[in-house]
Amino acid sequence: MRKITLLLLLILPMFLFSQGNIEKQFPCKKGNLRFSKESVKMNYVKSTETRRDSMLIYNAGKKAVDLSVRQNSNYLLTRVQPARLEPGEKGLLIMDFNASLKGDYGNSYEGVTINTTDSLEPDKYFFVMAYIEEDFSKLSKEERANAPKIKFDREGYDFGKVKNGTKVNCSFEFTNEGKQDLIIRKTKASCGCTATDPEKTLLKPGERSKINVTIDTSSLHGEQSKSVFVFCNDPGYSAVTLQLTGTVE
Repeated sequence: MRKITLLLLLILPMFLFSQGNIEKQFPCKKGNLRFSKESVKMNYVKSTETRRDSMLIYNAGKKAVDLSVRQNSNYLLTRVQPARLEPGEKGLLIMDFNASLKGDYGNSYEGVTINTTDSLEPDKYFFVMAYIEEDFSKLSKEERANAPKIKFDREGYDFGKVKNGTKVNCSFEFTNEGKQDLIIRKTKASCGCTATDPEKTLLKPGERSKINVTIDTSSLHGEQSKSVFVFCNDPGYSAVTLQLTGTVE
C-alpha cells in the first residue's frame, strides 16, 4: 500500500504539470477542443498583401473529432490540418487574408466557423482582425515629393452641450495641397454618427471639398466622443481621424 501511495505521489505531479502545460498552450476552450488563441490579430496589412496566420488546436476530449471550415469569402481562405483529431492530438488552423481581394481600408473583422463533430459544441466561432492600409512602398522619392496632400481646415469639432434628441450637424472642409490628384478612398463613421461621402472624391491640386457629418443624440447621454475616418491616397497621411466631442443632456 505504501509503495502504491509513493508511486501516485510521483506520478500525480507529472500529470498535473502536463495538464498545466496544455492549458497554458491552449487557453481557449470550446467544447472538447482547446485553441491557442481566442482570436487572430493580423494587425497592419498592406492593401496589396496576402497575410498568413494560424492557431493550434488540441483535442482534449476522449473521442476523435472531425473538423471542416466554412468558407465565408474569397479573401479569407481557411483550412484545418488534419481533418480528424484523435484524443490528445494537435492540429493547425491556417488562415490566408488577401487584402487586395477584400478591397477595403481600415479595420476589418471577419468571422471564421469551424464545423466539428464535437458533441459539446459542434460549431466553433473565431474572429480574424486586421487593419488594411494603402501600400505606398513602391513609390520613389520623386513620386512621394509630387504626391497628393490632404489638408483639413480642422480635424476636431466640439458641439458643446445639447439636449437629448438633438441632431448635431457639422462639416469638415479639406484641400489637396499636393501636386497630383487626391482620391478619397473611403469615409467611415463610428457608431451613432453618420458621414456623407465628400462632395468631390477626386480633387485636382488646389481643389477643395467637404464631408458633412450628423450625430443623432436620441440614444446618447453624457460626454460623447465620435470619430470619422477618412482614407485617401496621400502617402504621408493616408488615414485621417476627425473627432467630434460634446455633452448630451
